[in-house]
Amino acid sequence: MLRIGDFSKLAQVAVPTLRYYDQLGLLKPAHVDKFTEYRYYTVEQLPRLNRILALKDLGFSLEQIERLVNENVSVQELRGMLLMRQADAERQVLEEQARLARVAARLREIEEEGKPSQYDIVTKSVAPQWIVSTRQNVAHADEMGELCWNLHGQLRAWSVEHNLHPLAPPAPQLVNLYYNSEYTETDLDLEAAVLISPPQKTRKKQDAPYTVRELQGEKLVASGLHRDEMREIPKLIQALLTWVSVNNYEVIGPAREIHLVDRTADAPLVEMQVPIRAR
Repeated sequence: MLRIGDFSKLAQVAVPTLRYYDQLGLLKPAHVDKFTEYRYYTVEQLPRLNRILALKDLGFSLEQIERLVNENVSVQELRGMLLMRQADAERQVLEEQARLARVAARLREIEEEGKPSQYDIVTKSVAPQWIVSTRQNVAHADEMGELCWNLHGQLRAWSVEHNLHPLAPPAPQLVNLYYNSEYTETDLDLEAAVLISPPQKTRKKQDAPYTVRELQGEKLVASGLHRDEMREIPKLIQALLTWVSVNNYEVIGPAREIHLVDRTADAPLVEMQVPIRAR
């Protein structure tokens, strides 16, 4: 018999790992001295240990390995488990390739501009949200500030008058949606909206210039934050569209401008979201 240290050297597996495998029931010592509690192994246990290591190298969890080495798993079940591992490994490769592309894009950005972008773009999902809104064409982006201020005020007042409940801070309260198919600062197709709590009952069509509806959720959006003067927001939009293109996505819906901090604050905070999907 071999003491655990000698077996560790022979198998080239760390002593703490052997002890952990013992605790899990993966590889019990052939003998434990009842007085010293020293663990002893035999060379006949090497094939079992090698199988554990081989399965671990394939990416199986220790729980899965315990089943595979202790139960009579059928060939069909083993094949199914291996196919799942193959799918997981392929997904991980794709994720790493996408991460590599993002790293390369950041490097190109620094090389071309001499500095990294001021915006950090992330991806996430967006839940559905009820809104009261109105849709208009805006001749030029310069008109957006005062126009949206007035529209949002009117929408909020109308919501309260009709027993709807605009969200209160710290929740986002205002959103603008842009339906133009490409970046532009003229002839903007705008839907200005106030975020509200879900209505108590289904509402019939309103005889008013405002619409009460549920804004659909999005499985995936590219998102960036802007904390600066609102007239500088086109910089974030351009950064988002560049990120989408470089990372091999395409835009599939209207851009969303969510006001996280009210425009009257010292440092307005706005999030831009662009619904996307892989090309």
